[in-house]
Amino acid sequence: QLGAHKLSLLDIEDTPIGTASLGQVHRATIKSTGEVICLKVQYPGVADSIDSDLNAVAQLLKLAKLVSFGPAFDDWLEEVRTMMHREVNYTLEAETTAHFNQMLENDRRYIVPSVYFDFSTNTVLATSYEVGVNVSSQKVSELSQQRRDKLSKAALSLFLEELFEWHEIQTDPNFGNYRIRISDDGDDKIVLLDFGAVQKYSEDFITPVCQ
Repeated sequence: QLGAHKLSLLDIEDTPIGTASLGQVHRATIKSTGEVICLKVQYPGVADSIDSDLNAVAQLLKLAKLVSFGPAFDDWLEEVRTMMHREVNYTLEAETTAHFNQMLENDRRYIVPSVYFDFSTNTVLATSYEVGVNVSSQKVSELSQQRRDKLSKAALSLFLEELFEWHEIQTDPNFGNYRIRISDDGDDKIVLLDFGAVQKYSEDFITPVCQ
């Protein structure tokens, strides 16, 4: 999708630095500037198989009689289907990432990657490469209680802002979507990754929840 010309502008590492069920991430360098970026590349055919895979799962649940079928199950299935289609739409994820980057640009507690739209398509997402260690790494566990408390408060504060102020929530908050950038001066930051599962809620739905 990038085409030969744009690919020629990049030096892409063959070995991925991260893999998941929908795609994998490669580190790359823009030859003209030396900027290091990440290329999140979707596996071929993933988007086309969502509906058939979900229908197959629903059929298995029905045959095994593991759930009660009815309007509630149908609503759940359609919600999952909608979210899965959102997750494979990298154009939407690029826009959402840029949106969160703008909202949090003045908050020193967080780092949101910048989006390189010139190297992004609906199945390729290019962002800045942000250094950090896994949330559950030994380096994080060895931080002082005060520094870990500060990071925990920042994580909780982000969720509360998403819920009560922005009405946009990261619905896939697993540890793989976060990194910790440890600072020599103790000003540690949370690196936020993967905005494919952000859900925006209507006022009619979210207002009763927040009251």
